[in-house]
Amino acid sequence: MGKSTGQVRQAQDVDAIPTEGADHIAVIAVEGERSQEALRSASEEIRNSEARLLKIIDTIPTHAWCTLPDGTGIFWNRRWLEYTGLSLEVLRGWGWQNAIHPEDLKKITDKWRRDLAAGQPGEVEGRLRRFDGVYRWFLFRAEPLRDESGNIVNWYGTDTDIDDLKRAEAKLRQDEEELRRMTDAIPQTIIVMNPDGKAIYANRVTLEYTGLSLDDVRGDDFRARVFHPDDVHRIREERNKALSGAAPFENEQRALGKDGKYRWFLIRYNPLLDESGNVIRWYATGTDIDDRKRAEDRLRNETVALREQIDRDSMFEDIVGSSEALREVLHQIHLLQIQSYSWSSTLDLRLHLITVLGSKRPAQPNPGSALTRNPFNLESHASLVRGHTLTNATTGPFTICLHGRDL
Repeated sequence: MGKSTGQVRQAQDVDAIPTEGADHIAVIAVEGERSQEALRSASEEIRNSEARLLKIIDTIPTHAWCTLPDGTGIFWNRRWLEYTGLSLEVLRGWGWQNAIHPEDLKKITDKWRRDLAAGQPGEVEGRLRRFDGVYRWFLFRAEPLRDESGNIVNWYGTDTDIDDLKRAEAKLRQDEEELRRMTDAIPQTIIVMNPDGKAIYANRVTLEYTGLSLDDVRGDDFRARVFHPDDVHRIREERNKALSGAAPFENEQRALGKDGKYRWFLIRYNPLLDESGNVIRWYATGTDIDDRKRAEDRLRNETVALREQIDRDSMFEDIVGSSEALREVLHQIHLLQIQSYSWSSTLDLRLHLITVLGSKRPAQPNPGSALTRNPFNLESHASLVRGHTLTNATTGPFTICLHGRDL
């Protein structure tokens, strides 16, 4: 019994081995099935994510694409395909070049190759052909995607339509050129300044007058080089205060010409304001007023001289008015003027009354007399004239000796 019992136990142990192995295999099978399910689920999630990402890429309002590290194209989004009307089969590799304007193709291709070699982001402008054959301007941008080791895995790029912007820029350049031609035709100096008064542009008349270049005008020392130092100092505070506001103003300054001479200019400043009322430009026009300023100086000097002349004439009239005899003499002089002399009708005081004698023979003036030494001293004249008038008024006819540049 004991022997048989041992044999039974041995048989049971042997039978238990396959059972335990089967359980282990079953566990492995279950785990494998679970792994497969997880893998299928992960793959499905990836596919769903890729689909969502692709939908997003196709929806974004720009043209997107992807290439391999060497620049070989592998993907273009729906907007890119619809715009060009080309298929993926045509575009793959370097087929995208078929959609680039022939005049821009070399520039774009060369730039793309340089970016690939440098491994750095880049951008370039060019014209891309639409499905109907119309070319529009685009900004092409490319950015590399790197792995954890820094190696480029893919290049991703976008193409943004900038045609309207390019047309607006071209229109602006055209308007600026037209404005430049207009300002060059105006016979005035014109300078455009930024809000703080620094010159950024000058018309042809300004450049020709000063002999400076546009770069010279834009220099920080422009005002010091062109305007008279006294005027720069005189109006500095006034000008800076006016520039801090937004109202037109004007001043007079002397500007140095290329001939080395200063001329007076009336400079008027007018602001260009934005919608908020802020100054974005100052326009200054210069009108040459040098002739007017010189005429004003002459008139001022002549006015002073005339006032002095009137004062002298008034004193002379006072002297003459006190003597009937002198009035008669002046009457005779007036007759001589009419008959044979060119005499100032106002009795030019440059003619000097030398002396009045009581004989018919003219007497020569004494070079050392008060009248000769100081011919404009009317007080001396008056004393001498009055003395002789009183002495000779009762002795007979007068003889007058005159000395001056008009006789």
